[in-house]
Amino acid sequence: MASFQRKTGFTLIETLVAISVLLVSIAGPLTIASKSLTSALFARDQVTSFYLAQEGIEFVRNWRDNNALASAAWLTGLSNCISPNVCSVDPKNNLIVACAGGVCPALKYDSASGFYNTQTGANSIFTRTIKLTQITADEYAISSKISWTSGLFPKTFQVRDNIYNWAGTAVYAQGAYYSQGTYYSQGTYYSQGYYQSTYQSGYAF
Repeated sequence: MASFQRKTGFTLIETLVAISVLLVSIAGPLTIASKSLTSALFARDQVTSFYLAQEGIEFVRNWRDNNALASAAWLTGLSNCISPNVCSVDPKNNLIVACAGGVCPALKYDSASGFYNTQTGANSIFTRTIKLTQITADEYAISSKISWTSGLFPKTFQVRDNIYNWAGTAVYAQGAYYSQGTYYSQGTYYSQGYYQSTYQSGYAF
């Protein structure tokens, strides 16, 4: 008489359930790790964008100060940045780059020097746009905006500040003052290479 031996094992349904539980247990930590990595990359880009935006503000300030030291009009060289125009700046090469049609080129990253610029290196993900908007004859608002793409989503970071024509405003100190390239002190003044021994009140400047 033949005998039968019963074999035990997993059914197809039990196997599918086990695989599902395994996938769920693995997917949770992987999702957390993925989101953590994405957040870290976004934080890195955000910090970089902050410094690039602030660098744009400081470059315009420095340009204004250099104009004053050269006895030039305080906005000399910045016409491409004055609204409705916009520009990009390159502190590494001391350049102001006009943005045709209001679209500025992507900043390049020079891996040798570690600087962002507009001339050398590979294109980075960042674009810097500078705009100056007139408030008064001696005051302009500066906007420095950084744009980039994080994943599928465009991001922007913007810094705003004001600059003033400080060299065109009289500064008083110890009985003397300087205004628009002319220095007055103790009844004398010096202006554009010419020394005048007497000072007449009401001198136009």
